[in-house]
Amino acid sequence: MEPVNPVQRVDSEALARDLAPWLDDLEARIDAADEDRLLGEWKSFAAGTWPEPLFRPRRRQASAPRIAWPSISIDEAIDDPRSMLLRQLAGCSHRLASGDGLLMCVRSDYGTGILPSLFGVPVVKMAKHLDTLPGTRPLGDGAMRALAAGGVPSLGIGLWPLVRAIGQALVACLASRPTLARHIHVYHPDLQGPMDALEMAWGSECFTGFVEDPDLTHELLTVVTDTYAAAMADWDAVVPDRDPGFCAHWGFMHRGHIMLRDDSAMNLSPRMFRDLVAPYDAQLLDCCGGGAIHACGRTGHYLGQATALPNVHGFNFGQPEMNDPKVIQRETIDRQVPIIGLGEQRWRELEAAGLEPRGLVQVC
Repeated sequence: MEPVNPVQRVDSEALARDLAPWLDDLEARIDAADEDRLLGEWKSFAAGTWPEPLFRPRRRQASAPRIAWPSISIDEAIDDPRSMLLRQLAGCSHRLASGDGLLMCVRSDYGTGILPSLFGVPVVKMAKHLDTLPGTRPLGDGAMRALAAGGVPSLGIGLWPLVRAIGQALVACLASRPTLARHIHVYHPDLQGPMDALEMAWGSECFTGFVEDPDLTHELLTVVTDTYAAAMADWDAVVPDRDPGFCAHWGFMHRGHIMLRDDSAMNLSPRMFRDLVAPYDAQLLDCCGGGAIHACGRTGHYLGQATALPNVHGFNFGQPEMNDPKVIQRETIDRQVPIIGLGEQRWRELEAAGLEPRGLVQVC
């Protein structure tokens, strides 16, 4: 596996000039009034005031591209800033061309290893035929005490300088085009959640470490969470918050300013979630003014704890089919926590099982 090169030249102004034909194409195709309507509907849903049982947003009409947009692989994007920007902008073109109801969103897309890379975790490319984001190589047990003792690392190492520079370049691309700047959302990079980032740094030994050395575990989670908060603050210094109180992410929108990931939680007991995940998620939700949580796999054993956290304003299920509809109903909708990003097929299955959406379910 080849490591991702973190040292890439990013000239924001030059890139904005180079990408002008594609930026012009997007600008010409945007119906600003319709995008304003769509954004207003998303905010109504996120605020819990959507008047219909389901939220199925759509643009009034599709808008086909007027120039050719290249197809760029993930490997090309992570190796070349121009390709990264163009791949992200191509996603916006697809939104307009499909006429769907997802918001146009772009980000620095270097995978889940961004935060772990600040602790020296190697981030490596996957096999080219997979066309998937980079993975990580954990540091293992032997490195954890030094990691805990080292405190918050410099933000000038790992992938962060490149991630930050791409954020600056995205802002520069949109800066001279008010329509694009208003309707294309530059959203925060994938920093996972504190537990997920720790698992990538520690490796699978973490699951015995949680039991055998809880003090070290808490020290590590504290350092990871503080680093996460520092990275988010640095991102906010680069990317202006154009919709305070709301967060666009993956084309969805929820209240708050952060989307946490709790994928590792499927492997933890309810007690471990209470002790090792909830306090650190809560810290980030508090400092970011709230947010939403994504989780893959089976979530029912801790879902109620997650949605009971102060400032949780949405939940995204990676595999809703693995979860009991009654538990989903009780721990999200009944608590006034919106479900975002539910596929049509999964919604039909939940509807058949008796789920009552009450204006709090968004269906793609």
